[in-house]
Amino acid sequence: MSNSKEGLNDSATAPVGKCEGMCPVDEIKLRECEGLLHTLEIAQGTEKLKRPKADKEKIVKMFSRPAAGRSDPKPKDLRPPEVLHRTVIYLVQSVLPSKQLPWNEVYDFVFDRFRAVRQDMVIQRLMGKRAVDILEIMVRFHIYAAYRLCEESVFNFDKRINEEHCQECLKRLLYLYTTLDSSFSNRAEMESLYLLFNLGNADAIRHALNLPKSLRQSEPLQMAFRVTWAYLQANYVRVVRLVKKLEFLQACAVHQHLISIQRDALRRMSVAYHSKACRYPLDHLGEILGIGSTVSLQAMCQQCGLTVQDGKICFQRGNFKEQEKNSLYPLDFIDSMLSSKSVMDILVKDNG
Repeated sequence: MSNSKEGLNDSATAPVGKCEGMCPVDEIKLRECEGLLHTLEIAQGTEKLKRPKADKEKIVKMFSRPAAGRSDPKPKDLRPPEVLHRTVIYLVQSVLPSKQLPWNEVYDFVFDRFRAVRQDMVIQRLMGKRAVDILEIMVRFHIYAAYRLCEESVFNFDKRINEEHCQECLKRLLYLYTTLDSSFSNRAEMESLYLLFNLGNADAIRHALNLPKSLRQSEPLQMAFRVTWAYLQANYVRVVRLVKKLEFLQACAVHQHLISIQRDALRRMSVAYHSKACRYPLDHLGEILGIGSTVSLQAMCQQCGLTVQDGKICFQRGNFKEQEKNSLYPLDFIDSMLSSKSVMDILVKDNG
């Protein structure tokens, strides 16, 4: 393995990319000829042509699934580490904030181009700082997208596939942290995201407990541990209280688990407050469950078979309905963290 901090690859036999553009020249020609340019890649003024032209500053290599019988990519079609990093920064800085298309379509475009970046990395067996920088951005992208698109239908956003790719990026990233002879300033953040994204998972907890003491005692991991312990103790009021203190992306990582946490809290309260005469204030319930929207809270209660009347809930143990599938929705306290941040601020952080 290369000892360079940039770390080109971990094998002398791995190919080294020679393509200096975000997209290989041959692919640009092919996609122009076949009409395979994406709206976000078409040169201005050529949109109405039968075969639009590519904007060389915007076109990005597509993901291509390996096929049987196809020869390995040539070095001229592979992008070296610095070009891959520049491509990722372009996608985050110039494409993700785009208002040209609905954001789920922007996500699809970036998701595909990120896959192509990872593919180039795998073929070249890239290691080192640039590989770490790229994977950190991708992890943040998948977690951010999971929250931003949480209300979309499966036809517009596949939560499961997004989660799978996030896990792949996280696991590869954590492997690089332990393999490379370097320290990375964002490691504590990424380790905490892994623990929170996999809240309650035994393997994730075991991994975190085996980290060096200096990492375990870092603020991001200390907060992640507190959330995890509260979750394992089924102290859901404390879980919500702690999640409100997390950084934005940490809260987004937990978000996918919060709906089931909130529903389980309602189930437990249906037993604890079971009484025909008892009426529990809806606004107080929203506060302890972290649900600021009265409409969302009422809808959740009604889906669980709980009666809501005059701003109060009647808990009846026998009326509670278990839900096979939990629908996700944004939460006010997480949205409030997002309002002051740009996509670039969220996804890109220096790893000095």
